[in-house]
Amino acid sequence: MTAYGITRDSWERQKAVCLSKGRAGNARVYLVQSPEGRFVIKDFRKSPWWIRWTFGRFMIGHECRLLARLAGIEGVPQKVFRVDAYAFGMAFMEGETLSALNARGGTLPERYFEELEAMVHEMHRRDVTHLDNRNAKNVMVLPGDRPGLLDFQAGVTLRRWFPRWLREILCLADISGVYKHWYRVRGELSEDRKALLRRHFRLRRLWVFKGYTLFKRREPKGIELYLFGKDGKGGH
Repeated sequence: MTAYGITRDSWERQKAVCLSKGRAGNARVYLVQSPEGRFVIKDFRKSPWWIRWTFGRFMIGHECRLLARLAGIEGVPQKVFRVDAYAFGMAFMEGETLSALNARGGTLPERYFEELEAMVHEMHRRDVTHLDNRNAKNVMVLPGDRPGLLDFQAGVTLRRWFPRWLREILCLADISGVYKHWYRVRGELSEDRKALLRRHFRLRRLWVFKGYTLFKRREPKGIELYLFGKDGKGGH
């Protein structure tokens, strides 16, 4: 397959820069130069065969379909195309991750988070959830302090047959990620946003599993202490 002047042979011949080696079953990520600009390639071709032929093929198709639903939303990867059964590409987004900004002690205007919030709401109107935007490595700060989102692998299409309560929980998980970052960077939230976050954390407490340990009680920390008080039980 050829799109934007890119084929597997073309980017493998140019010895593209590997941005991530794809540990734990994730795709390798490459930065590729083409006549039409820079692109990012996510590729399972070098994964073990039992991942490449099953999970890898499924996830490539899954993420492509989610991103196709989001075409035209500023801050979401654009120019998405399939390379082959094991890889897909998308236009490179210039900027830094929110994780990198936090590490260097940077700050952002409130406008950034308002735009990120609006972006997530627009995704939900198109029946797509991200479900991993609490990870600051998946949130971008684009030039001009504009928001972006990466890595929709964990995302879910909100099917029409989903019960309303399930759709609300999935959407709440996304928007709570926005508010978590908002508070971490700005140190404040409006009362209505704090109320949504409290609802999210109360729902999270119903999930008693943690990692490989069953039924381990989650201890409140960070923003939960801000929302509920020092004992994690308060609230308004």
